[in-house]
Amino acid sequence: MEQKEIIGTVATIIGTFSYLPQMYKAYKIGSAKEISILYLSCHFISNILWIAFGVIIYSPALLSSTSLSTFLDLIWFYNMYKDLHINKRIEIKDDVKDEIKSDNKV
Repeated sequence: MEQKEIIGTVATIIGTFSYLPQMYKAYKIGSAKEISILYLSCHFISNILWIAFGVIIYSPALLSSTSLSTFLDLIWFYNMYKDLHINKRIEIKDDVKDEIKSDNKV
């Protein structure tokens, strides 16, 4: 492996895993609301373009790291969707249950 390929590999690995601490924090608190959808969308589009570039120049290191990063972006998108839609429904159901309970107490 050439020196430029080693530097590129190390850089892309660090870049790919740079937001894993944020993912862990979101997992730990059970919410992905802290991540900007604009940032995530730009990062996702950038990864797609890097994958296309990696195919053009045939760089396995670039392809593997950006593919992994794109996969992690998709996990983020799912968690954001879950926070916005699924958890919201659960909160609404809990609010309705609380309201029903308070109505029954009267």
